[in-house]
Amino acid sequence: MEWIFLVALAVIVYLRARSDSESRRRLEETVRELTARVYHLEHPGGAVFTSPPPPPAPLSVADPEPASEPPPVPIPTPDIPLPPPPPTQTLGDRIRHYVGDDEWEALVGGSLLNKLGALILVVGIILFLGYSFTRMGPAGRVAVSVGTGAALLAAGIFIERKQRYRVFAWGLLGAGWATLYATSYAMYALDAARVIENETVGVCLQLAVAAAMLGHSLKYRQQTVTGIAAASAFAALALSPSKPFAATGLLPLSTILLALAHRLRWHAVGLFSLVASYGILIARGDQGSALYATQAFLFVLWLIFEAFDLLQLSDPQPPPAYAGALFPLNALGFLGLSAMKWESAAPDHLYLFLAAAAALYLLDSILRAYLRKDAYRASIVLASALAALAIVRHAGGAWAAAMLAIEAELLFLAALKWRLRFLEWLAGAVFACALIRLVVTATSVATITLAGFELHDWTPAATLIAILAYVNRFYRTAPVPYGYFGAAVVQLTLGAESSERWLGLVWFIWAAIQMEFGLWRKAADLLRQSYFAWAFGCLAFAFTHLSKFTKDPPTVAWVSLAGAAVLAFHGCWRLWRANRALLASTAAALSATVFALHLGDRVLPDNRVALAWMAVALLWVECGYRWAHPALRWLGHAVAALVLGALAWAKWTTSTVLPVAAGYVWLWRRCLDTPWTRAYSWVATLLVVLLLHTELTPPQAVISWALLGLALFLAGLHITLPDLRWQSYALAAATTFRCLAWVQDDPLRAAACATAAAVLYAQEFLAPRQPARPAWERFARPAFSALATLLVSVLLYRESSGSLLTMAWGIQGLLLLVAGFPLRERVLRISGLLLLLVCILKLFFYDLRNLETLPRIFSFIVLGVILIGVSWAYTRFRERLQRIVWTPPAEELTPSSEERDPGPGQQSPQQ
Repeated sequence: MEWIFLVALAVIVYLRARSDSESRRRLEETVRELTARVYHLEHPGGAVFTSPPPPPAPLSVADPEPASEPPPVPIPTPDIPLPPPPPTQTLGDRIRHYVGDDEWEALVGGSLLNKLGALILVVGIILFLGYSFTRMGPAGRVAVSVGTGAALLAAGIFIERKQRYRVFAWGLLGAGWATLYATSYAMYALDAARVIENETVGVCLQLAVAAAMLGHSLKYRQQTVTGIAAASAFAALALSPSKPFAATGLLPLSTILLALAHRLRWHAVGLFSLVASYGILIARGDQGSALYATQAFLFVLWLIFEAFDLLQLSDPQPPPAYAGALFPLNALGFLGLSAMKWESAAPDHLYLFLAAAAALYLLDSILRAYLRKDAYRASIVLASALAALAIVRHAGGAWAAAMLAIEAELLFLAALKWRLRFLEWLAGAVFACALIRLVVTATSVATITLAGFELHDWTPAATLIAILAYVNRFYRTAPVPYGYFGAAVVQLTLGAESSERWLGLVWFIWAAIQMEFGLWRKAADLLRQSYFAWAFGCLAFAFTHLSKFTKDPPTVAWVSLAGAAVLAFHGCWRLWRANRALLASTAAALSATVFALHLGDRVLPDNRVALAWMAVALLWVECGYRWAHPALRWLGHAVAALVLGALAWAKWTTSTVLPVAAGYVWLWRRCLDTPWTRAYSWVATLLVVLLLHTELTPPQAVISWALLGLALFLAGLHITLPDLRWQSYALAAATTFRCLAWVQDDPLRAAACATAAAVLYAQEFLAPRQPARPAWERFARPAFSALATLLVSVLLYRESSGSLLTMAWGIQGLLLLVAGFPLRERVLRISGLLLLLVCILKLFFYDLRNLETLPRIFSFIVLGVILIGVSWAYTRFRERLQRIVWTPPAEELTPSSEERDPGPGQQSPQQ
């Protein structure tokens, strides 16, 4: 391992060169500034010129135009020459200045070879002392070594007086003192050169030589001389066969070197001493000494270098940048070597060393904070890390996480006490480590019994961590996410301690608590935490309850779903009322809807599910209007659409369909501001029509359809709603089609069809003759009349025999004509004429061939009489009939004012 010290020597030479280069650079800048100031003082900026005073104004007023003065001549300002910039120094110039302004030959031959030769000479002397010659005893070897060292020292002192050989003399001085120090060490440490048997005397001698060596180096105040001597001394200790003494000899040497480095501000020497000391200890390895002795030695060595580092902090002049490596290297060497010794000697008690080291660095951070405000950070981080390692090493399971949380809390309280933001961030990091440890421990299935409840063994620790997290969240001074840490721990604990059946509800309750606190304290982070808890609750419900569609669920299922729906509805109301949170409140309403619909589907029978869903739809629509929440109305409309699906899968009953239809009517009247919601009235009518079709007999259904159409038509006329009238038109057509398609024999078929025809004739006479708007609705009266006439004609066709049909249709036509004149219903008269024309055609094309003689005669006679009578009536009362036919009634001359409604695609202005 001897190569380590050669590397160390190269490092010290490099650091020395860096230090001297920095010093020369600062000196050059100072000289450059002083030169410029002197130059400006010796060469002022030129004389100050002043313009001559203007001549007095002329007293004569005869000349109206005074002579204009010539423009002033600009006075040139003399240029001030700037001092020439100093020539830039090259790398070779800096090296020559460092070695005495010599050329590169002098650099190599006079400086570098000198120092390398001195080092090699010292190594050779040390090897000479360690080699056992057969013809020379220990005293002779010591005498030769002392003589050699004294000769080198004397030669260096003598030659150093001459400026030309000063660099060469420094190498001799360093080699001489290193030889004497190594010899003093060998006099009692090496068997081949031992002349002192008392170890105490030997150590004192070595200290005396080291003190003399370093004291003599103060005379020259050259870091190079001291560095060579120190490197030689460390090399001697590294090559020493006596391992214990080699380690012990580091203490006085390092102490003296650090004292000298502090006094002369030789930071490179201090850093080199640290690297060399710990390098020797690493190279020597474990000496087999007792644990307490090794630890005491390492502590003293660490204390020496730590004191030197603290003295650097107290220095008003800041040290160079590389001096900052002293603290991490000292900590690395001390902690690494100590941990290896404890691991080999007492691994079960390693946590004691870690705890003691944490306390040690805690005191060190306090001293550093006292000396300089921000110098404590590295030390306190190291103390926190050591304390955490001690906790993890000693405490097992969840208690390690709890103790880490307590450590983080102590850091947090210290941060609040002294208002140190860095400490608070450090506390947050330690708290995160506690959470990680808790998550790792949460995989354990071990349980404990607490107050009669069986809990996981890590639940008490998790509770403590959550309490500390929320306490810190309410007293935080930096954005450390303590609230999120606490929420995560509570979520984890509740999930582990709750059964699968109650998990979703438990998380929903926790989300509601967080939301209430967030709204109360106006804390956005608590609200976000409640959203996360809500999302996890929804996932739990999705896997535990929503994936099951069986009827008659256990009590826990419907209690959980009902509780979740109520909490979600409450959350929607609170979020919208307090913060107008559209997205969050809509999400809560959506989750409440899903839970309520699923609850109704699992608990209620199929024919009652639609009622429950319609209640949900009405609730959301009403809440949307009352709370001015637009999303709730759309959610209610979506649920109302799903109600139709629920009805499609259920058995239709009056107690189900009628309330649902009433709900659609309510939605239609409640949402008049939305045009497309007029479809709800059509859906309600369609449901009632289908209910009548399924629940009643065909005669009853036909009569009910006809009466329902009449009721819709009257309602549409009374409250001027065109949708109701259009529904009555569609229902009239459906009733007629139902009667025409009715082919089964039924004793009540004739009565039902006759009733439907009578209702259609009633609608004809109730319809306005000339509606103001829309104009095309004037065809309603002819349509009703035509449908009624068609029904009566089909009824006569079905109920009359072949021989009487022509007479029956003729009588019907005659009655239509008779009624059309006084009622002034042209459609009746035209219908009657068409029926008579049909009778004529039937008489000649069918009756004449197929009927028997007597029925054929009666048909011709009756039809002939009817036609003659009609013709006589038209001829006898031509003028009066012309007035009746062509003169419109009074009500037709004036547009009706009771109808001002739009068409089927528009809304009435009264609505």
